[in-house]
Amino acid sequence: MRTATPTTRPPFLELADCRAIDGDSIDARVLLPLGVSTRRRIRLKGFFAPELTGSMRSQAEYARMRLQSALDVCACYIATHAIKEDRYGRLVATLWLDGEIARPEHVLGSGQLSEEDHKADLVTARA
Repeated sequence: MRTATPTTRPPFLELADCRAIDGDSIDARVLLPLGVSTRRRIRLKGFFAPELTGSMRSQAEYARMRLQSALDVCACYIATHAIKEDRYGRLVATLWLDGEIARPEHVLGSGQLSEEDHKADLVTARA
């Protein structure tokens, strides 16, 4: 497992006031240099949770609660290598919890889907 501390790798940004929107995206205050902050929606890279409006609603809520629990008890950072937004305007970033990359299967447990299952659930949720 790769580990690093945010103080030794420059692209890390600290998060505050984190709220799980669903199992794979959050709303947080991103702390920038010089005491500046901005509130952003962030799509977590590698996280594939069911949609809250899809066919697996209870599993989606479980994933959201697991993510929120992790955000509540850990020091939260994101790593971005470019300012990249998805089609919904969310910043795409890797989540780090307590100095380690957050592994989706550990954070979400059974709420983590395969990428294929996630795409199928998206289709169902949009229908």
